[in-house]
This record gives sequence, C-alpha cells and structure tokens, in this order.
Amino acid sequence: MAAVFHDHAGNLWVGTALGLDKMAPGQHHFTHYRHNPANPYSLSENGISAIAETQHGDRRLLWIGTGSGGLNSFDPATGRFTRYRHNPADSTSLSHNRIYALHVQSNAQGAPVLWIGTDGGLNELVLPALAAGLAEAPVRFRRYQHDPADAGSLSKNRVFSIYAASDSVLWLGTWGGGLNRLDHNTGRFTHYAEKEGLPNDVVYGILADDEGRLWLSTNNGLSRFDPATATFRNYDIADGLQSKEFNQGAHCRSASGEMFFGGINGFNRFHPGQVRDNPFVPPVVLTGFEKFDKLVPLPAAISEIEHLKLSYRDNFFSFSFAALDYTNPAKNQYAYRLDGFDEDWIYCGTRRYASYTNLDGGEYVFRVKGSNHDGVWNETGAAVHITVTPPFWETWWFAALTALVVVAVGYGGYRRKLAARLEKARILNELKAAHDMQMGLMPAAAPRVPGCDVAGICRPAEDVGGDFFDYFWLDAGKTKFGFMLVDVSDKAMKGAMTAVLTSGVASAQIGRSDSPATLIQNINRVMYVKTPANAFTAMAIGVIDLPTRTLRFANAGLTRPLLRRGEQITYLRVGGMHFPRGILPEVEYEELAVPLHSGDVLVFYTDGLPEAMNAQEELFDYPRLENALRALPASASAAGVIAGLLQKVERFVDDAKLHDDTTIVVVKVA
Repeated sequence: MAAVFHDHAGNLWVGTALGLDKMAPGQHHFTHYRHNPANPYSLSENGISAIAETQHGDRRLLWIGTGSGGLNSFDPATGRFTRYRHNPADSTSLSHNRIYALHVQSNAQGAPVLWIGTDGGLNELVLPALAAGLAEAPVRFRRYQHDPADAGSLSKNRVFSIYAASDSVLWLGTWGGGLNRLDHNTGRFTHYAEKEGLPNDVVYGILADDEGRLWLSTNNGLSRFDPATATFRNYDIADGLQSKEFNQGAHCRSASGEMFFGGINGFNRFHPGQVRDNPFVPPVVLTGFEKFDKLVPLPAAISEIEHLKLSYRDNFFSFSFAALDYTNPAKNQYAYRLDGFDEDWIYCGTRRYASYTNLDGGEYVFRVKGSNHDGVWNETGAAVHITVTPPFWETWWFAALTALVVVAVGYGGYRRKLAARLEKARILNELKAAHDMQMGLMPAAAPRVPGCDVAGICRPAEDVGGDFFDYFWLDAGKTKFGFMLVDVSDKAMKGAMTAVLTSGVASAQIGRSDSPATLIQNINRVMYVKTPANAFTAMAIGVIDLPTRTLRFANAGLTRPLLRRGEQITYLRVGGMHFPRGILPEVEYEELAVPLHSGDVLVFYTDGLPEAMNAQEELFDYPRLENALRALPASASAAGVIAGLLQKVERFVDDAKLHDDTTIVVVKVA
C-alpha cells in the first residue's frame, strides 16, 4: 500500500501497486478500480501514490496521483476517471507524470486548490467551486520549478510532501533540497537546509502540531522546526527513533493530534505536546589538564584551580571538561575559547576536550561553556587564568634550536607526504583487487542453451559495485537452465564483499532444489545470519525447463522483469512477499510459471536501468524502458537487445554521473 484515505462519506480508499480499492462503511469487501487500456475513463495507471478529495458545492471529486501515469480525478456520481498527464508541448499541463504528494486547501475566494508534488516540481490547480463547472473550465496547472539562475525558486524539483500553513504559506519537503517555504503572494521560496540546522536535505514528511511547529521526517532523523524563530530541534536514534532513516509518504496525524512517522525499521508514534525539552541549566566544570597527552598532577582539583603557570616548553597542552547533566550526556554540547588567542567561541559539538600548541608568552584565560542534550546552555561556564613565560629569544642556542626544528619539521612533512603516497597506492591496489574479484563472479561468456539466445552485462556505477549475475545448470542432463541477478544495497568495497558472500552461498544451494522460490528462501536464511542488519540484497532467480519451454522464477525485491511478445510488453509479477534478502530470517517466497513462445524476449534488470538520471534530475523510468524495448527489431539478438537498451540510456543520461549499478540479463526464445 502506498496511500490510504478516508473520504467525507466514511469510505476507505487504498492505493496499491495494483490499482485503487474502496471499502464502504459497514462493508467487509473492496470494490476494485483498475487501468483498462480499452476504457479511456479508467485509471491511467495501476500504481497509486497519493489520494485527496475536493468539494464542489454538494458534490465531491476524488484525486488520485500515480507513479508514472500522471493525475486522475474520479467522479463517484458517474464512476468515471479523467486523466491529466504531462504534455511537453503545453506549459500549462502537469509538469511530470510521477506524483509523490497531493494536498487540498481553499483559496481566499473559497475555491478548492489542489497542490501536486511531482518529480518535476510543484503544481497548483485552482478548481471551480461547483463540480458542474469542471466540464467547461479549462484545466491549467501552474508550475513552480527549480531555476539555477534564481535563488528564490524551488530548491529541488522532486517534491515529497506538502503542508499548507495558511492560504498564503506552503511548506514543501524535497529530495536533496531540504525544506522550502512558498509565499503564495509573491511566488518566492525560502530554503532551509543542513547549513540552517536541518539534519538532512531529504525531507520525506511534514506534520504540524497545535503550536504551529513543523515535524519533519528525513534521511537522518526527525526534526522539529519552529517557523517563528527559524530554528530546528533534531532527534536521532538516541532519542528513541526506530532508525535515522524514514520513508516517503509514511506519516500521518490522528484526530487527537498524535503523530506517526514510518521508517525502515518500523514507526514512531508520539504526542508533540508530551515531547518537552529539558530546562535544566547544567553546571560546567573542568575535569582534567594534560601536557603532552599526560595528566598533570595539581595541588587541587582542576575545577578548583584559578591560575596555571606554564613554561614556553609546555607547547602542547589540553583541557577536558563536562556539562553535569546526565539525562542524555552523549548529546551535551560544548564551546570553548582562549582569550588572547581565539577570536571567537569554538563550537566543538559533543567533543569534551580542547588542545593548544605553541602559544606565545603572555597572559590568557581559557573559558568553556556547555549545554544539556536539548540545547539549554550554561553561558557562564568555567574559566582558568594561564600565564605562559616567554623563551629566551635572544640567545644563540635558541637560534640554532630554531634551525634544527625547521629541519625536523621539513623532514617530518616529507615523511608524511611519502606515507600518504604509499597509502594511496595501497588503497588503489585493494580497489583493483576487489573489482577483479567482483568481475570474476560473473560468466566469462554467454552460455549455450538449446532453443534460447542468452546474454548478460553488469556495469558498476563505482569502481567496485554491488550487482552481479550468473548462469547455472540444475541437472546433469542440462535440461533445466538457471540464471540469477543480485543487487546489494551497499556499493564500492562493502557492496563487492557482500556480493562475493552472496555468490558463495548461492553456489552452495544450487543443486539442492530446482525451485527458484525454495533456492531464494534457503539463501535468505543463510544471508540473514551472515550479513549486518542494514545490508539488504535484492535477488531474482529464473529456471527454464527446456523440454516444456516453461520459465519459472521468483523475485526477492528486484525490479519486475519484462516480457516482449510481438508488440505487447508485459511486466511479470510474482504473488506473495517480495522482501529483499536479509530483512527477515524466514520468508516464504512464491514463484510464477510462464509458458514461452518462439520470439519471446525476456528482460531481467536491476533498478539502475529505469532509475538512471540525467542532468535535469529526470529518471529514464519505465515508460521509456518499455518504448526502447518495443522499438528494437524482432531480429535483434539477446546481446543486441542489451546494446540497444544501454544506448538509449546513455543518450538520455548524456554527461550525468550514474549513481547505481546496472545489470541486465536477456533471454530470447528461438
């Protein structure tokens, strides 16, 4: 489920990857609405991402956002859907067909306004007050998009969440652009990102509490934003969050004001009024004094010492300190300065020490202040006076010593540079070895399979990636040909190491069963134990029974494969659970059997193919993938199909950097 909505009549609407479903009050069954290619008044696409409702006099309309089919309106009175899609030739059409969020408010004239968050910016649709006027009124979308030359434009075009604070102020959560405030009167945006205190520039959800503060779910924890002061209060795992990472669309507020935010390890629920900051102002004390990393014995505790006298030879010393609040001491914050040396306070976060070297002779005062975990500061803090006696600069031996120090420092710098070069060479050698290891997991050549033409390719986005594929036979007579694709969540060195482990576990299981679902289930059971909790691996396994010309395959979180049969393109969907491997220890996967016909082309691929992005942050996406596959000649070989698809992606991406590995396996039936 990607969207859940209660309308004014109490109907429950549920948006899924398979269409729209409605349960009426008092009923225990659903009415299903699906895309029908033969019916222009059906849904534009089955993948539902957002649902909203508008009122027009005594009638209401339901609005449905989709993953790639644009926007739909549904009139319960007629049972018909009206489609609104992106038209490149019309600047007043929807800016993008991928929709993430819908939000409804009324403007100053009382007309309903529908706000649409898409992959191509924010859209505003002002609707007639009466439903009867929809047929006559032209539907024009006003676009708000990122303009690199305009600092007052939208910070990023991917809009995940929308909240209307009033009829003139709109708050937006973006991917990579942080939090945006739109002043509807001026059309200008104000941006709030990590440099302003936001914990992460990916904002998945926005909810407002009764005091007008915004609660934001991000890729690095939960944040409370006060629009009145433009300040953030951030929360992380230490505060009880399920994870630092949350999910898009997984947020809601109940009628009682309780908030719910969903993430990768579950969800958090809380009443904002019960989340209170700690008002305690913690005492700040000095806890230690060291010279050359050794604790210095003093006649009294350092917290009782008012004055320290040092020689110029004490050219490396440090103070340790603490704020005496034990509610969550790991999040206490500190700042320090040395009067006579530092121009301003040095805010060092949770670090509890300060070091100084090579101070000139003179008088100094070391000061430190601290806060509790909720940012309540003790501005007075603690202080100690320091006298540094100067050296005898005029002596001949000091000049000689200075020259010696210069030579030593120069030699040390040379040694450090040499060590840095050697370390860089070692890392490059390790990366090359890991890359060779990953490439060694994959077949050196295409297999010879009677009645089938098979080809595969893997292109890592980094020097070392997390994707791989392999072929295998399940019987000595070579009547059952198998293949698998794997996409590891990590990249670079960690991804390659997980890929090597996955390959070894899979090799040990092949031959114990000819069922793809059973193979994935057994592999998952082993990988759950042997990999870290945050290392997930998507996998698909296919087995072709050559005598019966039947494909059986199971899918654990990988993209749905494509079947081209003539001009028809079909996504192969397997029922049951599709969790990637490593999330749960026991998962019962299902498998799908597909009879194969001559000329059939099967395309298995990882998400790096449809999610390739150009410089304008547009995805290659599934519609382009379908069109690219349909446009290839029927005579194309399996390798030719791969080359044709990659050529389309490369032209689309142009000079933009690829952010994910791309793996493709194609089977063409003779």
